[in-house]
Amino acid sequence: MSWMKGKPAARPSTPPHVDVMKAIEALHTMEKAGPLPPPMLYLQQQLPAVAFDRWGTPLPLSIAKQERLDRLVAVMADPYHRGRELLLSGYLDTIEASAIRDGHPQVYQALRTQVEAELAMAGPPLPVWSEGVLGVFFGRDAALVYNEGHEAEKPKAGGQYAGKPPLPTPADFSGETHLKGP
Repeated sequence: MSWMKGKPAARPSTPPHVDVMKAIEALHTMEKAGPLPPPMLYLQQQLPAVAFDRWGTPLPLSIAKQERLDRLVAVMADPYHRGRELLLSGYLDTIEASAIRDGHPQVYQALRTQVEAELAMAGPPLPVWSEGVLGVFFGRDAALVYNEGHEAEKPKAGGQYAGKPPLPTPADFSGETHLKGP
């Protein structure tokens, strides 16, 4: 039985706490050495803004911003395995889906190919939890992705013949005889 038809897997481990100031410092150090690779550039763009108190000491991030940062860094560090764990457990959020899609496009494509094949094998109907997590992963309704796969297998307009249409059959001529006059 496919994972999509069963119950969700266990929740993945909570990502470790990330110190935003150390992350910013590490990215600046990497940037001095040369252009940042695309995943690090994406991470740099997604880092939350840091507020400072009147003495210039950085203030801690809000709980929501800190959790978002922790999840973002965890999936950027190991996009395939962490992304797959989140998918199978039903805990994939738009934060992780966007990070995989935009920060690691090759990994996203590999995961997408695998998930589309599993979706085709599982077929509808799917439980609500897997419909939801697939919708987050694809960025749209999973049923649309499933239907696109089946439409690709169908012959396009004009039938399955390339070039000219096939020769007419006797059934095509049956209506013609009644139209001709004496």
